[in-house]
Amino acid sequence: MTSNQVLKRNRTGTEYIESNGEIISKRCTGCGEMKKLSNFTKANKYLAGKSNKCKECRSSYTRNRYQKNKDNIKKQSKKFHEKNPDYNKEYYEKNKERILERRKKYEEENRERVLKSKREYARRKREEKLSFL
Repeated sequence: MTSNQVLKRNRTGTEYIESNGEIISKRCTGCGEMKKLSNFTKANKYLAGKSNKCKECRSSYTRNRYQKNKDNIKKQSKKFHEKNPDYNKEYYEKNKERILERRKKYEEENRERVLKSKREYARRKREEKLSFL
């Protein structure tokens, strides 16, 4: 911490570091480490508009929760999609530009991975075609 940074605690007990009146980092309630705000997901109801668990802890929590409740989550998902059969189609139409931009950005940043995946897909399809003959 530098001289203009101050360690503070809010009324719910969350510790954070403030510099020039601006929150620059906070303590994760999962791992207990002090981390920069960029390590937290957006959540307006929490301090600085960021969640109380860092991205790593939140990911771990979500993965563990899914493993523990896999059957229930799958049932809920199936029930939702039976009630809303056109949900994915409607979502895509509403967000088409954003989805395509995100896909393009991902493909540019992960060019080798995408090419490898496409080659593997083409290989599998060729093998399937040959197995039918």
